[in-house]
Order: sequence, then C-alpha cells, then structure tokens
Amino acid sequence: MFAFPTLRDNAPTSRRWPIVLFIAALAHSASAQSPFVAPYQGLQPELVAGAEDGLATGKPKIRHVYVADPSTLGLVIDAQAIPYRPVEPYVKQAGDEIRESRPLPFGQKGGTFYRSRAIVRDGRVLGELLGPKEDHVYPAYRLEGEALDLAWADAPASYSIFSPDDPAFQPATAPSAVFRKSKPEVLEYVDGKQRSTFRHEIFLRLTHALTPGRTYQITFQGDGAPRTNVSVAFDDTRLRSEAIHVNLHGYHPADREKIALASQWLGSGGDAGLTGFRRFQIVEDRTGEVVFTGDIKRVVAAATPEQIARREWTSSELPMSLHALDFSKFQKPGRYRVVIQGLGSSAPFRLDADVWRDATLVSARGYLNQRASIALGPPHTTFRRPRNFHPDDGFLHHLTDPKIFFSGGATLASHNSFQRIQASLLDDLTHPGAWGGWHDAADYDRSILPQYHTRGVHILLDLHDSDPAYYAGLNLNLPESGNDIPDILDEALWCMELFRRIQQADGGVPSAVESIEHPSEPSWLLTQPTALTPPTRQSCHMYAAAAAQ
Repeated sequence: MFAFPTLRDNAPTSRRWPIVLFIAALAHSASAQSPFVAPYQGLQPELVAGAEDGLATGKPKIRHVYVADPSTLGLVIDAQAIPYRPVEPYVKQAGDEIRESRPLPFGQKGGTFYRSRAIVRDGRVLGELLGPKEDHVYPAYRLEGEALDLAWADAPASYSIFSPDDPAFQPATAPSAVFRKSKPEVLEYVDGKQRSTFRHEIFLRLTHALTPGRTYQITFQGDGAPRTNVSVAFDDTRLRSEAIHVNLHGYHPADREKIALASQWLGSGGDAGLTGFRRFQIVEDRTGEVVFTGDIKRVVAAATPEQIARREWTSSELPMSLHALDFSKFQKPGRYRVVIQGLGSSAPFRLDADVWRDATLVSARGYLNQRASIALGPPHTTFRRPRNFHPDDGFLHHLTDPKIFFSGGATLASHNSFQRIQASLLDDLTHPGAWGGWHDAADYDRSILPQYHTRGVHILLDLHDSDPAYYAGLNLNLPESGNDIPDILDEALWCMELFRRIQQADGGVPSAVESIEHPSEPSWLLTQPTALTPPTRQSCHMYAAAAAQ
C-alpha cells in the first residue's frame, strides 16, 4: 500500500535462477525503503581533494569529481538536508498546544481517532504526539542548508580550471559550456509543504581533453559557490567514473552473462557519446593488475534531440547511447574493477560463488524485518524494533461486521476499504490470535487480499522444492533456526500461521489485518484501531492453495 510520508518504523547455475526469483519476489514485502538517503557512497580522498561527506546542512557539498567523457568533468553536488531524528520521549512544556486533525469515526459506539496530533511550541510544529500514553514525539522534519544557486551553477564564469602539470590548462581557463542534471533526493513535508533536497551533477565541457596522469584544480567563483574548491588526480585506472556501471552486488563465476555497461547522459548537454572507446579492462582491485580485456560494443543508439523534444522516442531507446562490456568468459574469483583507459574506473565488484547465496540472505532479512509481533534486533538482524501488535501487550485486533463491510456492493479491492473498516468495526469483539505475519511495505497491514502475501509463501516453498537439500542447509539466522525445519519454510510458516490462527470455525479466512487508515505512528506505539476484514471466496481459495502446498 502507499507509504505515507509521515510513517516511520524508526522509522542472495541451476540454483541461481530460483534465488534470483526469490529476490525479485520481495517487491511486495521487503523492508520499506528509507527516504533518508545516506551520504554519498564511495568518496575517493586519495584522488579527489575537497570532496565532503556528511549531510549538506550548510552550503552545498561536493561529493565527487570524475571524467564524464574525455573533455568533460562531472561534479556531484548535494544541496540541503532533512536530518533524521528518531522517535523520542515527549517532555511537555507550559504553553504546548496540541492541534488535532479531522477526527475519523469508527465502530458502532461513536469512537473517533485523530490521525495527526501535532505539538505546537512557540508557534512552530515540534512534532507528532505518539503512543497510548501520549509520551512520545516524532520530531517534525526540518529542511536545513542552502539550495544550490542554479543560475550560478549553469554559468561558465562560475568555474576556473587549472592544472599544475597539463600545459593545456595553464593559465586557468573557464569551461566552454556547462550542462546540468538535477534530481530530488529526500522528499518530506516541512511546515505543511512538500520540500526536497537535491543531488546535482554539473558537467564542465572543457576547451581541451583531459590527460590521464595529470591533476586538475577547480576553483569556484562568485557568491553561489560551494564551501570548498576541489582538485582531481586523473588516474584513469582508479578514478571512479559515473559513466561505467557494474552490478555492485557482484557476479557468480559461472554466470553465463557477466556484463558491465557504459553510458553517460549529460542532462541539458545530451549524450556524452563515448563512441571513441573501443576496449575495456578488468583489473584486480587492490593491485591494478589487468586480468581480462574485451571489446566495447554499442547496443543502443541515443535518440536524437529532435526525437526527445517531440517525445517520439520509444521505450527501447534512451537519451544516451548504451555500450556493453562483456566479460562472461572471465571466471577467476576475486575483487575487481572495470577500467576504460581515458575515462576511468567502475566501483569495485565481487566475482565469487557466494554472491547469489549472499543476496538470498540479505533478501530473507527483508521478510524477517517485516515480521509483526516480535521484537527485532541482534543476533538475527541489525534492525531494532520493539515488539508490536501483540495481545500480551494489550493491543486489540477487532472483528468487523461482514454485512456492513460489504454493503453497497463494494469490493475489497476498491479505494473505500478504510471507510468500510471504520464503519464495520465491532468495538466489543476482538481476536487474540491476530498476531504475526508480515507487514506490507511501509504500512502495517498483513494481508491475503489485496496485498497477496501468500504469493511470497508460494515463492519460498517453490524455492525449497527446487532443491530441498540445498535449502535444508541454508541458514537464514532466524529465531527458529535449528528447529529441524529448513529456515526458508520457517519464514513461510510465519506468514501462514497468522491466517491459520484467525481462520473462522466455518473455514472462512479473513482477508487482511488492517488499520482504519494509513498509519502515521511507529508500529510499537500504534494507537490507531485495527481490525480483521471479512473473508472472501478469493481469500479462502488463496489460503487453501498456500496451506495445501
């Protein structure tokens, strides 16, 4: 379901393909993606001086400088930040005001629930009041730092490039043109409005081609400049270029296709081209030893600027050309990089027999970390979360009246399911067995319909059946590990046991365990009423199929 911006839950041959299917299947149940983007990954201080880590809470920060094509330098710049602050105890102060949202009615006794209760202090929203005891606060988001001055960024006069060892850049010279592409990074509600931080890539088209082995200094001119000037040592065997793309997870030696890609879109500058490069190398990451060489082959031609302007290009075309770097014949395990002489290096990648096993382990923790009703943390996962949705903690799962829920001919897949839960919730009838299962995406619902969690069960079971001996020995580090049941089946059982417990005496299986609206509180502090939605023929059929398997 849609992940509301206010929601935070503090806030891995023949075996390869089944595992890949397992990874792909996680789209419905993997841990919610955090909207707080980590600082730039892969700083290279030995080559790029002046690049900075940390949130851009002041002036924009340079993250990386690289070669985008032989005569173009690329600058990665982050501007502004929305710092993450976790849920914390609320210490009430005199004068604090609680502003409640429109109340949501629910149940047969006239109950109301306020989805948002903002704490206002000194005229500004401090955060959201949380918890059954109203003793926690989720701090409001704050947009910090300076936005990049785009007029400054797009002006060639804002930059000066000098090289102490390349005569072509003596004296210092301005770029002949500047191109840019910008994308939102973090999008959140700040003071009631959606605000975003940005990652900008600035491309400086130079008057001469860059020479490997030389150093280039970039000085920023004018009031819109970032905090520091930068310099880059153009070691084309080590300097990472954003134009060279590899599978960062790695490759299995026996993979029939091991392919890297080369492409570079310069935003307002269009396609970088890269057609002049003919050969690539695979080098050992630590020593730089060349272990493989191959041809660079263009596989997609760039759409023309006229096609792009008229939007006549198709989904099989790109605004930039795409080149394949095939090293499928190389099978020696190790840690490597792809190098294109005159352009740069890829990020390091692994080539070993455990890459898909490791992906399976990481993916399995997507299921584990979405479990409801247990405390999460070491030794099974580094993600920490208190136990939630458990009746022993006083949490109630209400029943619903099917006649009211299905009145008006509404179907479960309609957009009115929350309103129907609100109207049909039975205040005095609860189910003590409605704990467990997997939370869905960033919401807390556990569902056969409409989220199809039993699909995940089928995939886990299909994987097991594809190679029972292998999966019997695969340790997923679950709380149940060591119980003489393969871990992959234990994970499937965690989902199925919820629906087995809530199956009705007549055999009907409730479709979902769902709140009365999109939740706006951490799961372990949820005060929002939650209910079981009634069975349907489809939910019963789907449960029966998964249970039978």
